[in-house]
Amino acid sequence: MFENLINDLKKGEKFVVMLAPSFVIDFKYPDIIVKLRKMGFSKVVELTFGARLVNRCYHKHISKNGKDIYISTTCPGIVNVIKAKYPNLIKNLIPFDSPMLAMAKIVKKHFPDHKAVFISPCTLKRYESKNSRNIKYVLTFKELKELVDYYEKNNLMKKGKFSGKFNKFYNDYTKIYPLSGGLSKTMHVKDILGENQVIVKEGTKEIIPVLDKCCKIKDKLFLDLLLCEGGCIGGSNVNSKQPIKTRHNKVMKYMKDSKKEKIGESKGKIVSAKGINFRRNY
Repeated sequence: MFENLINDLKKGEKFVVMLAPSFVIDFKYPDIIVKLRKMGFSKVVELTFGARLVNRCYHKHISKNGKDIYISTTCPGIVNVIKAKYPNLIKNLIPFDSPMLAMAKIVKKHFPDHKAVFISPCTLKRYESKNSRNIKYVLTFKELKELVDYYEKNNLMKKGKFSGKFNKFYNDYTKIYPLSGGLSKTMHVKDILGENQVIVKEGTKEIIPVLDKCCKIKDKLFLDLLLCEGGCIGGSNVNSKQPIKTRHNKVMKYMKDSKKEKIGESKGKIVSAKGINFRRNY
């Protein structure tokens, strides 16, 4: 399954791993970062900085436009549902990259001689990655576990000490992005929308009724939607069998603990994205 990636690593090709912050439901921090480097990945960044920049795009877009329905596009599953079942709502999809696509552009700008590998709980990210020339491989958490097991079983891990810290573009508060409502909670929506103008839903049972009613709504409304129950942590391609609540708590603890870290030069700065266009048409 990983022959091409493994062969590329053996040949010494340079890769940047873009790791979704939900990794803590399946892997220990910072152990997994060390293991990724031991497998030959040159750099490891977290997707949190890309999420922060997407938030800025959303905030500006919603604040400068009038009454309308604004549907989040961070989840490719939601985009697929809209295109398949609600073509009349395609115009309401917020026209910006997901954090994955945004982060891939940042990585390309700053590490032009590296290729990107994205790792998350979501298989649909493979299809979304086709909209980017900057991402070569997309793995799920289940596949990452298989890859780690393969390297350890075959004694392929590099020897020596390796850093457990992320490379630059690190962010802390957007670590809750994979949780239901994580987008709206980190986007400062209170600055631009009233409490009744933000709808957070997860899973098809909750999402479909909301979308069915959208055509009748005339007010300004932001729909923060994720296709999987529980959000991204509830995806089918995680290894964890723990309840959603336990997974949720792991992500929250990870964010809380990260705020105590001295991330210094690793912290993402807005100027790092200067000149990058995150707009995307649907």
